Amino acid sequence: MTEYNLLNFNEVMAKITIMKVLNESESATFLVDDKLKGIVEEIAEELEMEKNEVKEGDVLKITVYPKMKDAVSKATLIEVDTDPKLAYNVIKDPTILIAIIPQIKSVTRMGENTYTLRIKWVLSWDTPLTVNTVSLKETSFTVKYNASQKIAIAKVSFGFDFLIFGISKEKCDIKIKEWYSGPFSSLAKGEIEKHLANAENQLPSLIIQHRS
Repeated sequence: MTEYNLLNFNEVMAKITIMKVLNESESATFLVDDKLKGIVEEIAEELEMEKNEVKEGDVLKITVYPKMKDAVSKATLIEVDTDPKLAYNVIKDPTILIAIIPQIKSVTRMGENTYTLRIKWVLSWDTPLTVNTVSLKETSFTVKYNASQKIAIAKVSFGFDFLIFGISKEKCDIKIKEWYSGPFSSLAKGEIEKHLANAENQLPSLIIQHRS
């Protein structure tokens, strides 16, 4: 891991350097004195990162690295009056997210099972999204959306898991789980609840309108 010697920096230059370093790499070690120690700790706290401190004489070596924490998640179950394969064919196209998540402004296909999302939330950014699918005997399907992007100096990851189970030829249950990992997790928890409520209201009609 790279070490950055900030001992001859003033407080302003030290803060600028720390922010720049953590924007370019997920972890780093900073050599500071007692005066600059508080700046490193403040930035680590703002970014929800862990820190480890070792003192060598008058020099402090503070390593800052990502905090390991569980993702915020919530699930719901909906019933749709259609066969499970149709539900699967609709759900594996992530453009449905525009109707469920108001923060997603566009979905652009980049290649097979890969897309780019335009997001406007606390910040605005583009993030890649991958779609993974599993089909079991034409009656049970799994669709997983996974997105991850480093924005500013933090990493944001989120996704959806759809489990589709056939109840009969013309009826299926869909379990939907949304998860999020990154900064602003307390805000994300409330948004997830809204997204799942939107899915309960919008997804059945989105699927049914594709029946021939």
